[in-house]
Amino acid sequence: MANALSAPDVGDGGSGLFAAIEAAEMRRRVLVLEKNLAPGGTTNWAVGSLSSSASPMHAAIGIQDRPAAHFEDMALFHGAFLSRDNPDLRRVLVENVPDTLKKLLDMGVVFFGPMPEPPHRVPRMHNVLQNSRAYAHALYRRARELGVDIRLNHRVFRLLYERERVVGVEAEADGSQHRFIAREMKRKYAGESIAQAGALVKTSTGDAHQLALGVGAGTVTPSAARNLGVPPKVNLMTMLPPSRFLALLMKWSTAKLLQA
Repeated sequence: MANALSAPDVGDGGSGLFAAIEAAEMRRRVLVLEKNLAPGGTTNWAVGSLSSSASPMHAAIGIQDRPAAHFEDMALFHGAFLSRDNPDLRRVLVENVPDTLKKLLDMGVVFFGPMPEPPHRVPRMHNVLQNSRAYAHALYRRARELGVDIRLNHRVFRLLYERERVVGVEAEADGSQHRFIAREMKRKYAGESIAQAGALVKTSTGDAHQLALGVGAGTVTPSAARNLGVPPKVNLMTMLPPSRFLALLMKWSTAKLLQA
């Protein structure tokens, strides 16, 4: 089975869904292939906080902050690992996270904060409400609004070539193989496994890393990765369904408790 499209996107965690949304907003026909039975990937197991400078919440309480200061403060977190840091990637992060946060707010994601996060010089930690599944819920909804074709239970196992260029992927679903051919490769592949660290999610096995390495890609500072540990599979917070109303209620309640 062959399918033509503008941009295949492998994996529908936070990064994969965001990439699909960006491509769809550029009027590209986007297909997302996810091997799990539900969207969200490792993002669903994240802590959920997002550190950013220059957010609307900063402006609301009179904090003046900028990406350059965020860049400087991030170096303070590394300690003995600073030599393994990648300043170029750090700069990409701090310069783009304010717009990312604003876009998430526009999609209906609710944050509480900013909260102090030493050694940041000003509060920068924005905490998602109710839990990290709110990201995938909002991103999945926005992607579907834009017409993104999201197919779960599709495991990509091979890159397809034409004249020594990657032009598509081959995936397996329910015992059948499917070929997806791209007219333009706007989006490459996103994997989520971390070298030499225990898997946070059992299905995060680095399939896309292996595909990319096979065509000459490299990895950046994998030895600097650190695993925060696997949270309990089920607790009160993880049982809460994604709901903007509930998130706003939690935000209001938390603010009142802090004032008490």
